[in-house]
Formats: sequence, C-alpha cells, structure tokens
Amino acid sequence: MDDNLTIPRGTEGDVFIQVNNTAATEANLTFDASSNLPASVDVILYATSPDEAGASRELNMTAVAYGISEFGMNISVRSFATTGEKTIPIDVYFAGSFLRTIQVRIQVT
Repeated sequence: MDDNLTIPRGTEGDVFIQVNNTAATEANLTFDASSNLPASVDVILYATSPDEAGASRELNMTAVAYGISEFGMNISVRSFATTGEKTIPIDVYFAGSFLRTIQVRIQVT
C-alpha cells in the first residue's frame, strides 16, 4: 500500500492497495470505507477508475488464487479540513464475515 500520501486541502489524491492471496482458491472480498471517516474527508473505492459506474465507499472484488489483485481509493479533502495526519479505516469482509480493518494514512496540508 502506498499510503502516507500528502493531500493539500481542497484537492484529492489516489492510493493503490494490493491484496495478496496465498490460497489455492479465489477469495471474494468486500472492502468498506463507510465507517469512521475523518471529518472533511471522503473516499471512493474503485477497480479501475474513480469515475467508473458503481464506484462508492464499498468495493466487492475477487482476489485471484496465488496472486496479487489491486484496487484504488480516491481521497477528497475539503478546503476547510484541519491539517495533520488522518487515518482512513477500511473494513475487510470475506464471505460476509468481518476479517480485519486496514488503515490508510494521509497527511493533510
């Protein structure tokens, strides 16, 4: 994950997250960034582009067997956001059950 991105207030940036699957079977995962977002920060999770149809705070994807899959997160910071480090939690679900939370850090300037 290429987090710790610096995003000036009133702009946006993208973070790309790799999912490593070491299992012999595909894994259907859901990533959900709709809970506990920092104030004045919004996100869109996407497979190929933040402008794609259906892009939202939730993304369903299939992690390939013995491989690496990737998705992006577009992060928008409002012009009146406070500066400093922000943490964006993304909850991960496997087969409908909570697996873990990953955290993406950004610096707002």
